[in-house]
Amino acid sequence: LPPDYPLGPDDELIVSISGSFNDYLRRSVDREGRIQLPELGPVPVAGLPLRAIAERLTQAYARTRRDFELDVSLGKLRQVRLTVTGRVGRPGPLTVPAWASLLEVLSLAGGVLEEGSLRRIVIHRAGTRETVDLYRVLLDGPSQDWPRIRAGDRIHVPEIGPTLAVAGLVRRPGIYELPAESLSLGEALALAGGLTPFSFSPRAQVEGSDGRRRVLRDLPLDEAGRAARLRDGELLLIGAVEGEVPLVRLQGEAVRPGNFQHRAGLRVSDLLTRAEGLTLEAAPEGFLSRRLERGHGTRSLRVIDLARALGHDPAHDLLLEPLDLLRVPRRRAEALPRVEIEGALRQPGSFECTRGLRASDLIALAGGTLPDALQEAELLRPTPRGGLLDLARYRLDLRRTRTHDPRHDPYLREGDRLVIRRLARVEVQVEVSGQVPFPGSYTFPAGARISDLIAAAGGALPEADLRATVFTRQSVRELQLQRFRHLLERNRRSDESALEGLARDGHRNEAAAGQLSLQQSRQLLERMSRDESSGRVVVPFLRPGFPGSPHDLVLEPGDRLIVKRRQETVSVIGLVFNPATFVAEPGLSVEEVLDRAGGLLEDADEERIYVVRADGNVESMTQRRDPLELESELFPGDVVLVPRRPMERGLGHQLADGLALTRQAAEIGLILGKIASPNSGVQLNSTIQSGDADLAPASTRR
Repeated sequence: LPPDYPLGPDDELIVSISGSFNDYLRRSVDREGRIQLPELGPVPVAGLPLRAIAERLTQAYARTRRDFELDVSLGKLRQVRLTVTGRVGRPGPLTVPAWASLLEVLSLAGGVLEEGSLRRIVIHRAGTRETVDLYRVLLDGPSQDWPRIRAGDRIHVPEIGPTLAVAGLVRRPGIYELPAESLSLGEALALAGGLTPFSFSPRAQVEGSDGRRRVLRDLPLDEAGRAARLRDGELLLIGAVEGEVPLVRLQGEAVRPGNFQHRAGLRVSDLLTRAEGLTLEAAPEGFLSRRLERGHGTRSLRVIDLARALGHDPAHDLLLEPLDLLRVPRRRAEALPRVEIEGALRQPGSFECTRGLRASDLIALAGGTLPDALQEAELLRPTPRGGLLDLARYRLDLRRTRTHDPRHDPYLREGDRLVIRRLARVEVQVEVSGQVPFPGSYTFPAGARISDLIAAAGGALPEADLRATVFTRQSVRELQLQRFRHLLERNRRSDESALEGLARDGHRNEAAAGQLSLQQSRQLLERMSRDESSGRVVVPFLRPGFPGSPHDLVLEPGDRLIVKRRQETVSVIGLVFNPATFVAEPGLSVEEVLDRAGGLLEDADEERIYVVRADGNVESMTQRRDPLELESELFPGDVVLVPRRPMERGLGHQLADGLALTRQAAEIGLILGKIASPNSGVQLNSTIQSGDADLAPASTRR
């Protein structure tokens, strides 16, 4: 808030009095510009700043009071409404605090856009027009004649005027709006903040256009050049001073590497001394690279013995030239002899082969053996044999290794590898879930069975349905996937062969239908391989004497048992009017469920209906032993499936095939009659033996 802010109607004034009497008053300025105070009545304050109001009130109370202090502050301030138009982010009506400046109003209106002018902002007020140049405020700060915002003002931001770009070595490079059609070079430099210490001061370059092409002109930066006029769209470019600083550079293992000033007589030892010497990792040799002005290469390279250079040996303590580069590499790490240990250890890996290292020491370095480690180790040692590098194997007894028996705790050589193998695990890890008291993962010794898993999980809960329990095995799933892939390939070959026959002998529509059938068959088999390959094994859990029977399978790693909740429904899906699920009732038959589903559709295959039982078994009407019948009983969890009738050839196409065969038979008879005629000169038996069939003419072969 500016200190000289003048009060106006609706501004709130806070008057605080302390001393011989105390009072705290909050009064708003009325429309006549007055506030009402006790003992004083109406006091005019409109247009006065706070300091003048405090002096006026103090003088008024001093007429009747003594020994008091009066303080005046502002409370709630009035809001004014104005309008902002032109090139701003959010033009339109705007409500702002009465003390807001022009910059704050433009900011609340979304700011001046890139194409908006900052030099010709117009304030329309009560029939008057005032133009404001924001560059004065942005570059020099606000002044006393800075216009104040009033209620009802209309602020307009027009399009940007002529512009000039200033680039290069100036303090504020950028694009500037000109106050007129042109300005002098000196005024342009002043806008850009002037030159820097590294600016090229003899001259500047101005790039512009003559209406046909770009034009470049040089202007001296003297008094006459600074008076030259620059126009809209031109670019003023100030260059940098030219020339390279004479430097030498030190890289690598020095205490303080970097660039250093070159001077006459500077040598390698002087450069290393300026860099405060070499690090402990510095190599004994350095490399001096020097730029060449002529010759076959662009640089020369010299190897410098750094110790001799620091000893002022003239052969290595060379004189340096500007732009020389001295690189000190890191000392190469010596390759240490290594040995390896792997297997049943806590920290296997590669270790340094120190003098006197034994097998027991290497095992200790690796953290010791694990509980499942064999008590026997194998030492693999590279051994040259017959011009080749062979591998010798030695057996070590770890029990005797711990006692430092020389035969089983030998000294190790570089390249040795010690292998400690694990005991074979004879356990299986399986999982049980669903309706059991204790679901989860279980580990059993080899030979455990499904009944052992059920017992370990606490048995089945009362709501469990062992008939619908699912037992899956990873090895079975892999076998199913392999068979599905084989079936997919065999079915592809069969369908392609059938499609080829339809394309050759059948009707055009049949060939198209065969192609569609082939695609559907492939998609079906692919879905089956994804959805059906669950690895499920159908296990009759409710069969009498199940524990210990052949159906009580021995567990394998990865087996999973899912004990399902008892279901109370049966379902029917496929080619019925209303596929649905029904409550399972005692004695419910297949036929009754089909009737409840609305019966079969027209293209349903009623001779191939099948039922998937809750235990995973499948019963169909086409199986030879105990086929499914419509009177067969359904149990909870069973699903009835009604498939689609397979596609058959139409009657018209079958008649066409019959006529074609009749025509072919007549043609064969005519040909045989001509061959057997007296004029043919050929004797033909009345009966053609089966063994002579290959002697028939090629046109009669089918």
